[in-house]
Amino acid sequence: MSAYPACAYGQQYLGPGRTPILNPWPEYASDTRSTTEAPSPPSPQHHRYSHQSKQPRAPRPTYTDEQKFFIMYARIVCGYQWTTIKAHFENLWEAENRYAPRTEEGLTSVYYRVRAEWGLKPVQAGPASEHDRAVVHGRATYFSRDFLSMIRYLPSF
Repeated sequence: MSAYPACAYGQQYLGPGRTPILNPWPEYASDTRSTTEAPSPPSPQHHRYSHQSKQPRAPRPTYTDEQKFFIMYARIVCGYQWTTIKAHFENLWEAENRYAPRTEEGLTSVYYRVRAEWGLKPVQAGPASEHDRAVVHGRATYFSRDFLSMIRYLPSF
């Protein structure tokens, strides 16, 4: 058993001048097990952040290759912020997003997944590398001139 009393919300007092830490499983705060016995995580129905009470979200259509390319182009080549990318995305695919709008978080998630699919290195702080830009420009050859003009990759005809 700990020499320090348990604090509210599962925090454990660590002594004078030390910050308490949050115990993610406060129901296991009283430590009666031996020190060699590994603690077992709580079952999902006992966890305070259980997803059982939430309604599942409606399924969303998967991102097309064109949508994925646009996200990569806008972020890597243009250097747009996520709010700008989301606004352009909504304008380009307005009809498809009417009933299931895309979020900045969703666009960001797709960006990181596509980076991995395309074999790009993990994101570093600062602007995109020349290699990243070259990969995006190389991928542009897979798409029609009409699509590339629509996203302003190519000048309009």
